[in-house]
Amino acid sequence: MVKKICTKCHLVKSLLEFGPDKRAKDGKQSACRICHNAWGRTKPGKAYIRKYNKSGKAKAARDKYKDSNKGRVARAKQRQNRLEKTYGISLRQYDILFEQQNGVCAICRKPEVEKTINGIPRRLAVDHNHKTGKVRGLLCGNCNRKLRGIEDKKFVVLAKQYLGLYDDRT
Repeated sequence: MVKKICTKCHLVKSLLEFGPDKRAKDGKQSACRICHNAWGRTKPGKAYIRKYNKSGKAKAARDKYKDSNKGRVARAKQRQNRLEKTYGISLRQYDILFEQQNGVCAICRKPEVEKTINGIPRRLAVDHNHKTGKVRGLLCGNCNRKLRGIEDKKFVVLAKQYLGLYDDRT
């Protein structure tokens, strides 16, 4: 887990607690989100933000970003909506869970090996209790498929009976 020191509160924090900054070497802001947002609520911070918004640079930057990242932004929004609607978690909560598991499957402790059509590794699947809806962890595709069958008690009994019919020991 990569850590960074906030330049405002001087605490060591996870990189997830820092906002993005393209100009920084590590791609993250120097102050954590909490300190950065607190600065934005101060009088000098508000004046800076007001001045930036009036200059028209903010709108130009937003428009440029939207134009160059239309597909990516739409996919990210779809993913965020799916996570919230299906599992009741935000993208940030998924990222925290991913970091807590060190980017590996909760069962086999291996990273996802399956790839998308584009050759990009798939994201870990969200494992949840189908009755309560409570999220249990993140699983690789292989473990998630195996777990699906085990959750259904009737299926496990029928599968054992079926395999018993073809047992090589008899």
